Amino acid sequence: MKKLILFNFAIFLTLLVSAPTSASGNTISKQEMEPVFNKASEYKSGSDATSIRLIESWVRQSISNHQLRSTIEPMLINLLVKSKEPDAIIFAATQLAIIGSDKSLNAVSLLLTNASTVTYGTLALSGLDSTNIGKLLVNALENADEKAKVQIINHLGNLHYQPSLKYISKYTSSTNQDLAVSAIISIGKLASKSGTDLLFKLLDTNNITIRNAAAEALAIAADQFQLSKNKEKAIEIYQRLLQSNSLPIHFRRGAFAALTDLDP
Repeated sequence: MKKLILFNFAIFLTLLVSAPTSASGNTISKQEMEPVFNKASEYKSGSDATSIRLIESWVRQSISNHQLRSTIEPMLINLLVKSKEPDAIIFAATQLAIIGSDKSLNAVSLLLTNASTVTYGTLALSGLDSTNIGKLLVNALENADEKAKVQIINHLGNLHYQPSLKYISKYTSSTNQDLAVSAIISIGKLASKSGTDLLFKLLDTNNITIRNAAAEALAIAADQFQLSKNKEKAIEIYQRLLQSNSLPIHFRRGAFAALTDLDP
């Protein structure tokens, strides 16, 4: 009987894969999708991936089909927050990164404060279509555990979310060195005047790891200033790095080379 059930489910999936989807998306109903998503929630790497592949095909179709997307997104959200299988959660996060919207934010926020799930949350946010991602990450930062804070701060830096500077800055003095370094590097990615001033101060610290992180962050900021046509600020940073004798030689060599390139 069990073999017969599995066989019937395989036939059901095959029919859905081969069934054409109309422009309105009416061929595939939510009721038809539910058993596929239920199967996908149990997915482990190396197991039967038919349900996964089918959902991927629906996601691709939904990019140009709003009605289909409005059906699939809530089901992906449900898969993301209710599945117990890491591979299934990663899959849901990856698909939400393709078609997710503001509707996904509340569900994703539940994953951000815990070190064991924050990776899934930031993965979903990586391509999610929303202007509220930066605010969501800042709101999650306060209550996140320290390992989760590191990833949240890294993501804020990658987003270049300027309002996050005042929230990130306080972690530069954290006794957790990984957290402090992530905050410093992200401040460099933000490339703001006030952030740069803070990094200049950190160049004078006696903590070698923090000092070197500040130098790396300043080099990142200088690159950002160059890209934004702020040549004067980039030169100021490179000159400061060149004058910092306490830094490893490669920082000063890099600053000298950059200044040479910037010289008119």
